[in-house]
Amino acid sequence: MIILGSGEMWWQRIFPGNEEPYALKDGKFTPVLSDRALRQLNRLQINASRYQPSGRIGLRRSLRRTLDLNFREHRKYIPGDDIRYVDWKASGRHEQVFVKQSESPKGILTYILIDISMSMSWGSPPKSQCMLELAAALGYASIAHGDQILVIPFRESLSHPYGPISGKAQISSLIRYLGSLSFSGKTDFENSIRDFRRQYGGGGTVLILSDLLWRGNLSNVLEQLPAPTWDVVLLHLLHADEIQPPRMGNVEVHDIETENKINYDINQKAIEQYAINLEQWKSNLEMISMESNAFYTMIPTAWKLDLEIIPHLRSLDVLIPL
Repeated sequence: MIILGSGEMWWQRIFPGNEEPYALKDGKFTPVLSDRALRQLNRLQINASRYQPSGRIGLRRSLRRTLDLNFREHRKYIPGDDIRYVDWKASGRHEQVFVKQSESPKGILTYILIDISMSMSWGSPPKSQCMLELAAALGYASIAHGDQILVIPFRESLSHPYGPISGKAQISSLIRYLGSLSFSGKTDFENSIRDFRRQYGGGGTVLILSDLLWRGNLSNVLEQLPAPTWDVVLLHLLHADEIQPPRMGNVEVHDIETENKINYDINQKAIEQYAINLEQWKSNLEMISMESNAFYTMIPTAWKLDLEIIPHLRSLDVLIPL
């Protein structure tokens, strides 16, 4: 659970008495994509800017105009154009000379950054379970339709990446990789994105999955990934008890990342103030994202992938029809 103190925000996890944080066996969880989720994802793809750089052939429409058989539109003849591509029938009908234009379908590289700090392992079930299922779904929506993905875990800095991969045949390998991840340590979001920009500076679509529980400034993060070079989507994952905490009375607050402890009275007044501060925090994150031409949405980790999360991302055009 997060506690937002009046006048400032600080993030802690609450465990009454001697209760320990929920933990997966061996810290591992293997995501599963249901048949319903796969049917949905087979009709959807990541909504990426058509201006994104691409060095490979794929299935997406591109702004790169070519003179080949994939006809898209006409334009007026310009002196110097290859007369082999003049559409003489169309030119005759309009008494002007038109050249056939087409587009070269492209594939993009999508970066999926996932937070593997200790805070993501909190909850029952933990936030990491929802995040890994979502990462698998987003990965499938990319690689199944000609795009590539590169999955990059991060804590205080980037961890070892997985990929780039493409093609439906890689989904089993992707799921095994996601299931091998362990969650520990603290988050340094700003330092991780600085490392990311330094290593992968060419631009692209970036999907960031995190609970965003760190003490930094989101503006400093997003200014490192400016539009239109980068398409940034922030998927903010919060546990049900972080969204609406239960009334608990006097408890010891234990931060599972820093081991800091403090006593706190979780009464009705504190919960009401918490709700206000939580909404202010989310609104601030959304506003900063808008100012940086990034996209933000909060996703409760209690949501079902096929019934709620995929339709939610579809309604926001994070996922779009093919």
